[in-house]
Amino acid sequence: MTDQNRNKPKPIGGEAPAGDGKRLWEPEVKNADNAGLGDLKVRGGRIGVVDEVNGLGATEVPGFVPTQHELLELVRYWARVAIEIDWDWFVAATFGSEDIRLEPFAWSRIVRIGELLGKVPVKTVVDEVYAEFGERFVDKKYWNIFLHGTEEERAAVRNELDQHDEER
Repeated sequence: MTDQNRNKPKPIGGEAPAGDGKRLWEPEVKNADNAGLGDLKVRGGRIGVVDEVNGLGATEVPGFVPTQHELLELVRYWARVAIEIDWDWFVAATFGSEDIRLEPFAWSRIVRIGELLGKVPVKTVVDEVYAEFGERFVDKKYWNIFLHGTEEERAAVRNELDQHDEER
């Protein structure tokens, strides 16, 4: 994970009410990066079903070994997912059950690939994604505060955006 993400919200979770030691939201399909990111079964349905995190799409495929290039493309993909969610959390101060599963899963995948390939090539790709995102999608003032701002500056942006929303 990069320094730019130090202020992002943390995913939620907890112990099962019965105190049996099982974490809520353990995925039915387990892989190396999705502990605690399963869906929550509620009367009448399920909350937090994210196929690539806790569904069949999260199934690891033994026997297939990706190349270094492919792993760096995975870093690029997961960095885009995580940065977009982090940005949305920053500007909207809200998130959904999909976000609280995808965002930590994405950073976990990136960190694990960094352990395999080394931090330098992974950081280079993540920095490229930050730069691309900042150039294409966002207000430069807010982007700078998102990346480097203090808690006070971030709160001021949140207040400014809330006022703007109220005026509409």
